[in-house]
Amino acid sequence: MTYEASLFDIRNERFPEPADLTELPANRGFWTDPEMFEATGATSLLPIKNLQRRGLLTASKYKAAGKWHRAWTINDLVVIALAVDVSKHAGLSILDAIDLLSLIPADMHSALSIDRLVSKVLKVFATYVDPHGGAGEAEDRSWMVTQLDTLSLVMIDRSEVYAKRKGATPVLRRIGDFHDGSWQRSVDNDRVAEVSQESIGKTAGSMLELHLSRLGLSPIRTEFHLAIDINFEVPK
Repeated sequence: MTYEASLFDIRNERFPEPADLTELPANRGFWTDPEMFEATGATSLLPIKNLQRRGLLTASKYKAAGKWHRAWTINDLVVIALAVDVSKHAGLSILDAIDLLSLIPADMHSALSIDRLVSKVLKVFATYVDPHGGAGEAEDRSWMVTQLDTLSLVMIDRSEVYAKRKGATPVLRRIGDFHDGSWQRSVDNDRVAEVSQESIGKTAGSMLELHLSRLGLSPIRTEFHLAIDINFEVPK
């Protein structure tokens, strides 16, 4: 199956002067720092910088009054919101959640993409919402869009983590272990080894599955001033 660009692909953009900050961020194509915090639930720049150090995120730039400032695209917002959601759902600190995401092997990144989803939402947004937020006839409507449910993290006894690429034949790969107070890369991380989730579960005291393709999407639901319902489908 063909996947769009990965959520973690670095997309460093430049938005030249003049940047009209009175427009909706979704219309101008970027969010400022305060807008990013409001949209993602992040509370400081510390996790943002940690995501950047891990190679999962980079800031774009916009120009205003002759100076360059940090800018965040919708893809960036989803990466940040994903870290926030993993932290909440797994009961981890935000920094531990980022450590967990950084363990996902690069060859599995392509299973996590929002390109198709955002493309559909943008078409509706461009048709119904004006640059300053008026939705007109769209205020009483909702739109159903589809997102592929392709990648999960499976935590076993809060000491092992597997990446699970979904499909007709799911593939699980052990990618990390909890040692000395932090999540560390497993020696098996770069080796493709099919493991049965059922066999893992037989000896597990606890098992938590984080459906990454379903998490981090709150900015898409809120930032386009549309009532968006997302239907998740597992690829066949």
